[in-house]
Amino acid sequence: MVFVIVSGQLRYKFEIFIYQYSYEYTKSIVKVSQINKHDRYVERLYRKIKDDYDIVESHVPISSKKCMKAEIDLLGIKDDRIDVYEVKCSYRIIKAKKQLNRIHRLYNYRKNLNKYFYCGIADKLVMVV
Repeated sequence: MVFVIVSGQLRYKFEIFIYQYSYEYTKSIVKVSQINKHDRYVERLYRKIKDDYDIVESHVPISSKKCMKAEIDLLGIKDDRIDVYEVKCSYRIIKAKKQLNRIHRLYNYRKNLNKYFYCGIADKLVMVV
């Protein structure tokens, strides 16, 4: 394909068209391939724990008819035991503990629910009581 540029105005419009096309193309690729830091840490923890459970789910929403109440980063189920993992990029255990207690309350204070906090940057897993 050969483009013949006759005037500067045509060249300008052509360059804008190419720029917009490449921008849209790049934007669509970035949406598919780019994963944020939190999701990389969730994926890392998922690979570590997936062999210990019968079922492992990530990004599990807890919602009512009106709105979403909470989101569980990782949920592991083995027999009658349920393990909930909260993933943070930095070591913010107070916020994680608040979120895990809220999830525990939404699950009607089940006794077989274990809560864990995972710090991605330190690669530490802590059981929250």
